[in-house]
Amino acid sequence: MSEMSEPQVREGRKTALRFVILIGILSFFADFTYEGSRSILGPFLAVLQANAFIVGVVAGLGEFLGYGLRMVSGRVADRTQKFWPITIAGYVVQMASVPLLALAGNWQMAAVLIILERMGKATRNPPRDAMLAHAGSWMKGYGWAFGLHEALDQFGALFGPLAVAGVLALRGDYRLAFAALVVPAAINLCLVMTARLLYAHPEKMKQKPRMSRRGDCRAFSGSIWPAQPLSQPGLLIFRSLHITSQRRRRFHQMSSPFSTRWRWASAALAHWRSDGFSTVSGSVC
Repeated sequence: MSEMSEPQVREGRKTALRFVILIGILSFFADFTYEGSRSILGPFLAVLQANAFIVGVVAGLGEFLGYGLRMVSGRVADRTQKFWPITIAGYVVQMASVPLLALAGNWQMAAVLIILERMGKATRNPPRDAMLAHAGSWMKGYGWAFGLHEALDQFGALFGPLAVAGVLALRGDYRLAFAALVVPAAINLCLVMTARLLYAHPEKMKQKPRMSRRGDCRAFSGSIWPAQPLSQPGLLIFRSLHITSQRRRRFHQMSSPFSTRWRWASAALAHWRSDGFSTVSGSVC
């Protein structure tokens, strides 16, 4: 990524934050839809004459495909870099499967729709999370981006089942509850298309922005440039302290009794030589 000025970096971070919030809101309506439906799937299958074994098999197979297919969709998204088309396809399959449960006339048709819903989620999750990671590189951290998105996502998982419970409490009709979920599903798909139009290439935000050198100089002109004239005296002081410490270390190393006697002998010899030299020089004069 090319170097950018500080205002451009701030604008990029704001754009990334808006993208994460928009993805969080559409995930709110997605969780509202499918978590609301999943809260009543067991009783609904029982109404369609499915026994406990069938309910367990359908739920287990749906979860297996819902997680196993993520490896495939994630790999395809990485290779093709088609993050948005794969994400949109997954959302369409998932959001269409939930309201269609209102039209299921037997447990076999309901089972197919339940598994399709899980496959839709497996398809859209990896590329969507990859785009969130790209946006998170512009923000203050990946954890902040994913945490904000997950918070909005889980609010949908809370209100969806509550809304379905309210419909059942008022009307007591499972098909009406599934049909009512077409509203948050439609809102989700509208927000997905809006995000696609506003942020067509979020994968371009995959590296942390860097300010240009000019921006760095403006940012730190108050601290770097006043300290530059002091750099040479500071280096001289540091060097003098280093030499002093080395001399002290040598002195302590020579502080043994043998080294002390050797220094005394050397000093006496130097004194004798100086006295002898003085006497010879005096007699010559």
